[in-house]
Amino acid sequence: MSRRAISDPRGCSSRNGGDDAPETPHNSGPFPLTGTFAVDSDSSALLRASTVRALPGDRALLAVGGLIVVEDSAFEGGCRFLAGASVPSIGGNVSAPTACWTDTAPQLDDEVVEDLLVSQLADFGGLAFTHLPLPGSPLLDHALGACTEFDQRGEPRVNCDSGAVERQAGDPAPIFVGHFESGTVDEWSASVGGPGE
Repeated sequence: MSRRAISDPRGCSSRNGGDDAPETPHNSGPFPLTGTFAVDSDSSALLRASTVRALPGDRALLAVGGLIVVEDSAFEGGCRFLAGASVPSIGGNVSAPTACWTDTAPQLDDEVVEDLLVSQLADFGGLAFTHLPLPGSPLLDHALGACTEFDQRGEPRVNCDSGAVERQAGDPAPIFVGHFESGTVDEWSASVGGPGE
């Protein structure tokens, strides 16, 4: 039996168990119903100080009804909410490229941006891989004043960054910012010719 990649709430790829594991259901048709974090009509969830980054072709959040309350979180990859879904914001959220909440008040300090400016999923300490906010990220200092005491890695939250990880003074700074790490020239803003060109 083949194994197929499925997405999980950390925004990374996981695989079904051994060869005896059932194949992951696949949605087809004009509107595939997949999401990195999803709830159905009988479910509810609170996403507080979370980072949800969709895999290519996926959505960060999918609500097929039900309730997802979001606070001080970061979402990348767009969201999809079907009729009956409610995704209220308590505030302090940052989302790219579209809002990942259905209702919000202007004073809640939610923000829609083009890019979260977070690292690829990697080991930055703690028990699980994380997406580290890069210098200049809109997540920095963006959470509401009552943010969680510690981030996902167990590091103290001093400046209340939105998302799962609080950037610390000793965290690494990237050499390249702006998708240069992808290695594909089409994402670079210019090409430099060789000698004499």
